[in-house]
Amino acid sequence: MNLDKPIGDPAFGPMFLRIALGAFFVFSGLAKVDEPSVLIDQVKSAEIMATKWATVYAILLPYMEIIGGSLLVAGFWTTLGAFLTTLCVGSVMYIFGPSLGGQVASSGIFRSSGYATKEVILLAASIAMMFTGPGALSVDRLRKPN
Repeated sequence: MNLDKPIGDPAFGPMFLRIALGAFFVFSGLAKVDEPSVLIDQVKSAEIMATKWATVYAILLPYMEIIGGSLLVAGFWTTLGAFLTTLCVGSVMYIFGPSLGGQVASSGIFRSSGYATKEVILLAASIAMMFTGPGALSVDRLRKPN
């Protein structure tokens, strides 16, 4: 067994990342859509932006997560889907800071202690999807002329 070579087609690596990342954002967005008032209150309590903009942000965030995640799962306009998820997780990190043990930190990421959390991993995965492309079993790959 040669351990310095991939065990299969390298196109499957981005596919696994794309589907897992997309599914995470779809389910995360669906969980937030049901109770927009909770997210609105959380964004307002962070005191990062004006009340009206906090409301607009809290209403749009779940839909951006669902759209970006759906694009990633389907592998359709993968770069756009990854860009949307990057915006979502980046803005959440800026507003709320990294999660510590499932609880939201009291300050934004630029004032936090800098722990590596799931948000950092999600941000890195979203950025990686913009660079790697859709991988195998995607609409983008089927549309690409050879």
